[in-house]
Amino acid sequence: MTSRHTARRWLALIVLLLGGIGRADEQSLSAPPAPVPDAATLQRLRAGEIIVKDTREDETGGSAIAQAVFHATPGKIWSVLRDCKANLRFVAGLKECQVLEYTETHAITRQVVDKGWLMPRLEYRFETIRHPPDWVIIRLLDGDLKQMEGSWRFEPLADGGGLLVTHEIHVEPRMAAPRWLVRRSLHHDIGNMIACLRYEAAASGSEQQRAADHALCPKSGDG
Repeated sequence: MTSRHTARRWLALIVLLLGGIGRADEQSLSAPPAPVPDAATLQRLRAGEIIVKDTREDETGGSAIAQAVFHATPGKIWSVLRDCKANLRFVAGLKECQVLEYTETHAITRQVVDKGWLMPRLEYRFETIRHPPDWVIIRLLDGDLKQMEGSWRFEPLADGGGLLVTHEIHVEPRMAAPRWLVRRSLHHDIGNMIACLRYEAAASGSEQQRAADHALCPKSGDG
């Protein structure tokens, strides 16, 4: 057996092993458990409020967790989350969106975000790993972000009165940006994004709430 043939066999074995590790790792993934709202908080959520809290305040970048009640199935919400045309309507500053790969449980997406002179223009690719109907995980692949990781959780309320949706995200730009600005922007944008996502998913629960959600869409004037 030639040394070249031996090298090829070793390379094939390494690729096989790495592929197996990757699949095993993906199968073992799970979104973090969602906070359980107390009775008072749940009442606010049922009334249509979107509750956003800062997290990981000791780290650089921005981190937040948001909760809201949706009146839709997880599949319906996922269909909007993976729709680039819808993303352009509910993600503030999103200029380009392209789904590069897609299956029902995995996707790779390229996005370009430009919010003007206050924040640097960002181009990046990320993957979403979905375990229907319970959760979705977001992981950065490459681009102008140093870190981006997050998750979505979908949990039916016990009385059948809707779906508790929890979104957690941590973002750190690779380019220099004031920490306070990143956190303030994230905290502001995530609440509006959740509201507009609820509108896009036809999950507001009432015409009054639907109008309120639509008013918070970054591009609500586009129709």
